[in-house]
Amino acid sequence: DWNNNPTNVTYKIDENDKSQDFSIEQVKEFGIYNYSTFKRFILPIDKSGTNVNSLSSQRSPEWDIDTVFLKVEIDGSAALYSYKKSGLKRYFYSINDSVPKQLVYKKYRTEYGSLIENNTFQNQLQADVKIENMSAKDISQLEYTSKELKNYFIRYNESKGLLYNKGKDEKSKYNIFVKAGVSLTSLSVYNNHN
Repeated sequence: DWNNNPTNVTYKIDENDKSQDFSIEQVKEFGIYNYSTFKRFILPIDKSGTNVNSLSSQRSPEWDIDTVFLKVEIDGSAALYSYKKSGLKRYFYSINDSVPKQLVYKKYRTEYGSLIENNTFQNQLQADVKIENMSAKDISQLEYTSKELKNYFIRYNESKGLLYNKGKDEKSKYNIFVKAGVSLTSLSVYNNHN
């Protein structure tokens, strides 16, 4: 796995083959079977800084429309995605294959220099991905971390009896697959070498 979400894909089917490069515009989805999957989306993303010394004074997200690969963390009727780039970490959710929406979390400074957190993601979960036997107080204690959000989405899918996939299976064979986008009609690559 990368430290940052990729913006292009380079792969070889075999060690001796020549590398092939695909840009983000050419690839719709790619991954290593039963390990990780990335899907391409065009969506609003808040890329406001996370460095304590350069935090914004705005509580609201500072949206940019961008084409990004999001990593699938939980794949199912209620899906969780992540985006990492240069210390920035954002999470997105989707219900029934809709275009993902960012779970809003932002640190910002008040005019007096106090550090405050915008935890709108908790309200989003309460409104759109509500676990019936979980109180608003319990949701307000959730942190914006991979572990807590993954556990929340697993619990949600299980509570509704929905199928989901947790992604990473450390013992699986590595099979690489690519689903091409607009400029290529169809491409699937499977590598069964151990």
